[in-house]
This record gives sequence, structure tokens and C-alpha cells, in this order.
Amino acid sequence: MRSESSTAQSQRKLLRDPHPFFALILAPTRELAAQVQTQFHALGKTIGLSTALLVGGVPITQQSDLMKVSPPHVVIATPGRFVDHLKKTKGFDELKFSNLRILVIDEADRMLGVDFESVIEKILCIVPARRQTFLFSATMTDKVGKLQRASIHDPVRVSTRKSKFQSLTNLRQYVHLVPQCEIDSYLVYFLRVALCPEIQVPGLDLIKLQSTSTENLDCDNQSFMSTSVIVFTRTRVASNRLNLLLRQFLRQPVIALNGDMPQAQRLGALHKFKRTQGAVLVATDVASRGLDIPQVGLVVNYDVPLDAKIYMHRVGRTARAGRLGCALTLLTQYSVTFFLKEIESHLISAGGLGHERIPALVEPNSSVDKQLEKAIEELNMGVKEASLRANQAVESMRKRVKSKGVTIFTAVDDLPTPNINEIAAKPGLKRTSWASEAPASKKQEISEVMNAMSTVPGEQTNENDHMSTSINKQRKRRNISNTKEKSRMNSNNNKKNKSRTSKPGKPFRKHGKHK
Repeated sequence: MRSESSTAQSQRKLLRDPHPFFALILAPTRELAAQVQTQFHALGKTIGLSTALLVGGVPITQQSDLMKVSPPHVVIATPGRFVDHLKKTKGFDELKFSNLRILVIDEADRMLGVDFESVIEKILCIVPARRQTFLFSATMTDKVGKLQRASIHDPVRVSTRKSKFQSLTNLRQYVHLVPQCEIDSYLVYFLRVALCPEIQVPGLDLIKLQSTSTENLDCDNQSFMSTSVIVFTRTRVASNRLNLLLRQFLRQPVIALNGDMPQAQRLGALHKFKRTQGAVLVATDVASRGLDIPQVGLVVNYDVPLDAKIYMHRVGRTARAGRLGCALTLLTQYSVTFFLKEIESHLISAGGLGHERIPALVEPNSSVDKQLEKAIEELNMGVKEASLRANQAVESMRKRVKSKGVTIFTAVDDLPTPNINEIAAKPGLKRTSWASEAPASKKQEISEVMNAMSTVPGEQTNENDHMSTSINKQRKRRNISNTKEKSRMNSNNNKKNKSRTSKPGKPFRKHGKHK
């Protein structure tokens, strides 16, 4: 990296001679790239700074047309879409970026991983050698150091922590061991305790969030309130399922964010979560890096992350900019050993003096633990039924999307909350279709049949009585005739078999006379 004076010179040069394609910023996810563009709009509005957002999920021709009409000063892109423009957009080449002065690679540790490393190398080949390069990463790795030696002259390293796994002083971290079969019940209960002011449980105030009531607060105080929750899952299916499950038990809005969603729905879900106080975001790791959402006060790891680096990025969504935050990891009998070896053993205390040992939220066999087990026992049956309904809804959505094609998408947030009164089928069995789910024509047919069958005793006409009696007699005659016909056929078959049987002492003759 260059010195601070060089940075100031570049900024003054942009103000003095604002030419297009002055800076390129690369981010690993669409959400992070959109967040960066929002900050550029806020900070560069007074000087007329223009930007272009190049991410997937938007037609590439639409992006290229916008750049032709208004060439941007700053290009903010994900690596994959940037390379797509290099291949498909006319004039989007090395000559276009000949005046590039600044290159920024955000989340550099991930950008140099297996998914992006080859793409980043292609991008480095088309940008000019004389440029200022910035690498940002909360978890600096050896790969970042290799890129420094390969692409940067006289690099300067600026670090705010002694270790990439060093904890923050304002972040409280806890773990809680739960049975795998009851993990959904524990999640529902902990979120209820954290979000509902009227639920007061001694010993669980450590995860309690601030009240979502903002009647007596001014705007400045509201911006510092920590009232929202992010629940991290490892898979998209789990994210969708938990979204539908939690909506049946929480009064607060529950929003899903995962890679199954198109770009418009992903950005819409993120904006909705940012605007809503006391909301719950159920997300995969697409939301674990770089997103700055100040009101997040609690992060719950429903699934244990794959390594300590992902863990640090997840819990880093709270306790931002000096605010207090809390992170809770749910451990099962299958994940506790992995967590201790692969995650906790790498964590460094906030003071940087030794390893961080994450305490348990509730001490085993304590009065709070017994009270918690009793509450989970009361909640468990309802949660299991709700989880089964959520599974059925998600599976139905996936089949519907698959049958209609990839262009048709139904967001899980748009699905109706599963009906609590609906009887769920046992695992492995197909649920009987409900009349309420039938089309209009079928509903009319069902209604006519039900009206015809719902006659009150004593009000039936003689004509109906004679008709039913006649039908019964016809059925009896038909059954009797069928029985007689079967009996006659059996008798004929027996006679034929006897005629073919030879007499004793004489051979049976099939063809002609016996010689």
C-alpha cells in the first residue's frame, strides 16, 4: 500500500479531474457490494460521485446500458459478474480501465480462496500496474500475504488486533448444549426470552435484548438500540424451514436470506430487516461477512460453523461500533467435540493474553437448568408438529419451483404461515389433501356432494325412500345373479375335468385309436 499522502493526492486528483472508472471495488457477495454502493452514495453525493453496481441477478445488458449512458467514477462489483462483463460487454476491457487509480479487494481472505482466486488473477491482469491497492479482511490469512508480495510494492500492514481470532471486549459469547431432537424447541424458547419484554427468566437475562418500544426515545437513541437477531444456518433448506417454524411462535417479523433467493428478493429482505426493529433474520453465511446492521444485538449459531474464521465473521455481525452484543451457539451431542477442537481452541481472549474459553449460558443441574428443561418439555410437542408443517411447506415449495422452471420463484417469506390447527402426517406418510386446498371447481363439486349427503332425518321424501329401496333391490338381484353365474361356470368346469379322466386299467387316449 502507498502512504497516506498518496491517498490524499488520489482524492484531490479525482476532485480536480473526475474521469470515469477511477476506482474498482470487489466484494464477495451481492449484499456486501450493495451496502458499499449505499455508503458511496451517502458520502459522495455532495461532490457528484457516480457509481455502478455490477452483481449477478440483474440482466447484464441493463448494467452495460447504464454505464454507457452515465460512465461511473467508481465500479463496485462481485468478481464473477465483473469477468462476465469483460467477456460479453463491448468496450469493457483493459483500455477502459487504463486510468484506474485505486483497486479495493474487500474480504480478501475469502476472495483469495478456491472460489475466487482464479477470477481475481484475471482481473489483476487487466488493471494497470500503477495503482493503489487496498486489501481488507477481518481474518487475515497467509494467502493475503502472498497477494501482497505478488501484486503490491512496499506494502504497509495496518491491524487493529493482535490475532485474527481475537475476541472483542464488548461481545459476550455463550454456548448451550442441547439434544439434537430438541434443538428447535430451545431455539424458539431462547428467542422468546430474548425478544419478549414480558418474559422474565432468572439466569437468562444475559441474552435479553432491549425493549422494542420506541415511544420515549429520540432518533439518536433508537439508532443505538440492539433489538434484532440473526440466526445462522448452514444450508438454504434449514433457513427456509426455520423461517416458517419461527413465524408460528414469535410475534416479531421473521425474514429469510439465503442463496435460493433472486437478487431482488435478497436485497428486499435485507432492507426490510434493517428497517424493522425487533426482527429476526434467518440466514446462511451469505450474511456473515461485512454487513453492517447496527441494531443486531444477538447472533445465534443454530448450526456450528465449519471453522473458526466463519465463526468470527458470524459473531462479528453484532457488537459493532462500540455497541454491546451477544453470541449464542447451540451445541448438540454431535457437534460439541468439533466446536471445541476446530473453533474454541483457535479463539484468543480480548486482551490477547491467552485462549478464549466460551462459558455455558446455563450451568448444568442448576435451578435455572431444571426450569429450562421443564419449559422445553412443555413446548416440545408443539414445536415438533410446527416443524413438520414447515418441512412440508418447504418441500412443496421446492417441488413447485422445480416443476415450473428456474424462472419461477416463490420466496419463503411469501408463503402463508402453516396453520396450527392442521393435522400433520407422520414422517414418511403422505398427508391427505384438504378441501381448502382444492381449486374452485373442485370446491363447488365437494359442496354439492356434502349438501346432498347432509339431509336431516325425518325430512326425507317418500320418493327418496322408494329410490333408495329400488337401488338396494337392484344391487341384491345383481349380486345373486353374479353368484349363480359363477356357480354354473364352476359346475361346467368340473364336468369337463371328469370326462377327461381315464378309466382304471385303460390308458388315456388323446389322439386317434390306441394301437
